[in-house]
Amino acid sequence: MEFNELIDRFQNDSISENRRQAAYDLMENYMDNEICITAFAKGLLDSDAGVRDICQRALIEVPDNLRKKAASLVAVYIAMQDIVVRNLAGDILIKLGNDAVDILLPYLKDEDQDVRRFTCDILGLIADKSIANYIIPLLEDRDRNVQISAVETLGNIKAEEALDQIIMLYEAFDEIRPTIIESIGKIGGENAESYLLEKLDEESNQFLQATIIDALAFNAKDIEISYKLLGKMKDAHPEIQKLMLMTAFAISFRLEDTLIMPDELRYVAYKAILENDINIKTAGVLSLGEKYREEDLESLFIVLRQNEPELHQLITYNLLVNSEVNLLQNITELFESGFLNMNFLENIIFAWKDTPKENKEIVIDNLLNSFEQTIEEESIYDTFDVLITQYKDSFVYDKLHQYTLETSEENKQKLQPLLKTE
Repeated sequence: MEFNELIDRFQNDSISENRRQAAYDLMENYMDNEICITAFAKGLLDSDAGVRDICQRALIEVPDNLRKKAASLVAVYIAMQDIVVRNLAGDILIKLGNDAVDILLPYLKDEDQDVRRFTCDILGLIADKSIANYIIPLLEDRDRNVQISAVETLGNIKAEEALDQIIMLYEAFDEIRPTIIESIGKIGGENAESYLLEKLDEESNQFLQATIIDALAFNAKDIEISYKLLGKMKDAHPEIQKLMLMTAFAISFRLEDTLIMPDELRYVAYKAILENDINIKTAGVLSLGEKYREEDLESLFIVLRQNEPELHQLITYNLLVNSEVNLLQNITELFESGFLNMNFLENIIFAWKDTPKENKEIVIDNLLNSFEQTIEEESIYDTFDVLITQYKDSFVYDKLHQYTLETSEENKQKLQPLLKTE
């Protein structure tokens, strides 16, 4: 079908299926034609959702030389009352990106506050800090929703030059403080961090405190922020303490830096470990470090009895590899309480190569004791099999050999296959 015939069918046929097919054929064959792009823009107003969808995809995929043309044709729709068309236009403009920026800037001064707000939102998603000077005046807009949109946009583009004015809004308007805090966090930098830490001390509202802590985490570039959060933890509400802990260790993890928990705050870690939130629970475990203490074990054993595979591996590794032998003797409690499963045994295997000999002896003794009592007997056998045949661990072999000299004939027969030499 010729171009003119397709355009006519697309724009005028009363049957929606025919309009959809014509729109599809135009998209497949005539995307370099400016008349076609204009028709797609008009097609966003079509009564059929299928036609609108094809037009949307076509306008997003226009050739580079027609992207500004497409943006200018679509931008007029952001002033429409029809929310469906307006949102379609917004999505297209965001996808067109920088090609739409210059075309959108005049709409920031539109008489309609909804147009100003929507334009600001779109620019915040596609532009960089080069548009900051166009957005900053909206901080003084007569409409509060436009002000909020401007705050969010300036945060999204990390406009440091707007920080002082955004802070002034925080002091003036209680109801938009959470949005302002988030924006300050996104802007980041020393001045932003100092201000947020100051507000963390001043604010008594727990929701705002939590928002400030999240904002500090967003853009932190130095482990010092984590230590400052720990330093404020002692005087904080228990719920905020757990959030501080999680955030401090999330920052250290992202920065790949080691954070040392002060001894006087370990009680916060124990509380965090009891939380259902996996992020808080993980922070609690991480804050105990790699070398555990006797007072840590009660909390750690709680985690080991829960379905948290990644934490199981971390805790088991630290217990076997980094803990003192006298502390490791306490894991007998785990075996005696019936805590043996494949995950735990697999984690023992995972840590085995790095485990000191004196710690290995305690683990093997406990495994043999459980084997004697037929607790997870088959799984323990498989564990021994891996340690002897794959790891070639002569220490394990010797321990099993000695055990077979002392145990019942029945147990000896069960383990004998592991002790056969080729």
